Amino acid sequence: MEIPQPLPQFERENALIIVLGRKNGTFYFARKGTLARVGGFDVEPEPYSDREGFFLRAGHSLIFGSGSSLRDIREYLKAKFLKNLANKSNSLSAQKKVNAVYIFSPKGIIPSVLGAVAGGRIKERMIKAVISGNMGKKHPTELVRMIENFQNNREEESGADIDREEERKILTKSNKARQVIKGKSSDNPFR
Repeated sequence: MEIPQPLPQFERENALIIVLGRKNGTFYFARKGTLARVGGFDVEPEPYSDREGFFLRAGHSLIFGSGSSLRDIREYLKAKFLKNLANKSNSLSAQKKVNAVYIFSPKGIIPSVLGAVAGGRIKERMIKAVISGNMGKKHPTELVRMIENFQNNREEESGADIDREEERKILTKSNKARQVIKGKSSDNPFR
C-alpha cells in the first residue's frame, strides 16, 4: 500500500516496523513510499498441556504425596514468543536489508523484546524508536503517523537538550566559583 504524502516516506531507510501484542506480532516493511505486511506470528498454548507432569504417590488406600513437574505456562509462552520474535526479525532483516527498526510493544515486555530483537542481525543503533502500547489493531498508516509524531517530539526535545546543557554549564561554573570563594577549590595552589 502507498503511504499518504504528508507522512514520512522512508526514502533513505529500509524500515522494519514491528507491532507486538502479548501473544502475537506483525511485521511491516516500509521503503520509498510503500508499506507492506511481510509476516507475523501467534503464540497459543498447546492443547491438553495442563496436567502433563502431574504424579501421585499412593498405597494402601492412602495418599503419601503428590506433586507436579508442570512448567509455568506464562514463562513458557513468553519464551516461545521471544524466540519467534527473534527468529522472524532476524530472517526479515537479512532478506530486506533493514537499516532502521521501529518497535510498537506493550510497556511490560519492552526490555525482553529489545533483548530478543537486538540479539541477532539487528543492532541497537538500528532501533530508531520504541513506542509503548498495544497497537496490534491499529491501521498501518496510523502506525506511520505515530512514528512521525515520535520523530517530531524527539526533535523538539533535542532543542530542549541544548538549553539543559547550557543550564548545566552555568550551574557547574557557579559551583566552582562558590568553592573558590569559600576557599575549598582544588585549583588553589596555596593549600
